[in-house]
Amino acid sequence: MFLTSRDRALKALKDKDPTMKENAEYIAKDLERTLISTNQFNYLSKNWKRLRDMLYTISYARPDIGYTQGLNFYAGLLILNCRNNEAFNLLSYLLSIPIISNCMMVDARLMEMYADVLEELVSGQSQRLGKYLKSLGYKFVSYVFDAVVPLFMKSFPYETVLKIIDRIIQKPEIGIYRVSVAVFKALESILLTQRAEQIMMTVKWPLDHVTEDELFEILDNLVID
Repeated sequence: MFLTSRDRALKALKDKDPTMKENAEYIAKDLERTLISTNQFNYLSKNWKRLRDMLYTISYARPDIGYTQGLNFYAGLLILNCRNNEAFNLLSYLLSIPIISNCMMVDARLMEMYADVLEELVSGQSQRLGKYLKSLGYKFVSYVFDAVVPLFMKSFPYETVLKIIDRIIQKPEIGIYRVSVAVFKALESILLTQRAEQIMMTVKWPLDHVTEDELFEILDNLVID
């Protein structure tokens, strides 16, 4: 499936399809910016070429999304841990989950809606925390931008993100929400002592305050009505 889709994308680029040409220009700028700490996507390296072809292919296969900043991180992480076909299938699946695809397109209206749902779910787990965050004027949409849009890659080590992706796939409709609620629940005692600006940093980097095992224990036992 990947090879067929890749060949179609490359043909469209060769034929100077305007959309593919535009996608390719943006992709070229982001390739070497991908997961810089891994040093795996240096110019013309094997993984650089794999990532380029993956991004060409997925942007062609999903014209409703095309290429958006951040997609390179999704693809890069999967490429480093899967073969091309597996990475493509998994990336395609993740982008079929509405909350992920809509966040990739940065639909402000829908992101506000997701933030409202997240606020309600957090309050459902802890009325005390929900009321406290509301009293501070904390905006859950900031968490959606900082954590959900990059699929938690700015919040956790890449090895942890892979585990998170596995949890999301198990329950795709609510997986993102479950992870987000687990973060707030794990940090509750700390958040209740902080101001809004501190909270933004704490939830962005939760493993500065709790262990991965503690977070996943809460996540795996979380019940959302």
